[in-house]
Amino acid sequence: MKKYLLLVFCLGIISCKSSTDTGTQNQTVIMPLAIGNTWIYLDNGYDSNGHLFVPSTYDTLLISDTITYGKDILYKPQNRLIYYTNKANGLWVRYDLAPSEEIFFAKYPAKDGDIFRRDSLIVTKESSPDPLGLTIGNFIVSSTTESVTVPAGTFVCYKYNADYYDTTSHQLVDRVNSFYAPNVGRIKSEDFHLDSATQILKLLQSSELMKVMLN
Repeated sequence: MKKYLLLVFCLGIISCKSSTDTGTQNQTVIMPLAIGNTWIYLDNGYDSNGHLFVPSTYDTLLISDTITYGKDILYKPQNRLIYYTNKANGLWVRYDLAPSEEIFFAKYPAKDGDIFRRDSLIVTKESSPDPLGLTIGNFIVSSTTESVTVPAGTFVCYKYNADYYDTTSHQLVDRVNSFYAPNVGRIKSEDFHLDSATQILKLLQSSELMKVMLN
């Protein structure tokens, strides 16, 4: 099944221009942003029995450019249509340079239990874009001191969690966990989906930091 994110934001007047700024944002951030910063991840997909169903793949996130967008400096990874920026309240992301396409991605600083974003997911079949249902979830700061060990090492992380509930049955159907270490970035992410046969949330995808290179 495929899931599409519904994004609802306020409209604003924003201008943009290209920039060759290579400066680094404030270092007390959840994801350090500077041209040349690189994160390499190992991505895995699992079947309903917990076995890898596709070969593991390596995913490289390399910050290669900046764009001045209104009052913000956006950091763009190489070969991706996504833009990052750190603000006073945390990490924000854009998937498009439209005025409404800004997402509050990770609250920082924060305290346990903070709710900072509400998302909706449209559920469809693989073979058709026709919607089957709608799920809604809140992004919550589950912990600010979660110890996470990945191939790149052990990090003390903020854990961001979202549980998605079907709007008709009110059943928990998806869970997303993301782990970020301050001044390092994303360390690990997990996506769980409800197995219809067992009615148990099972790991569907995971991503773990293999190596990080920061300027």
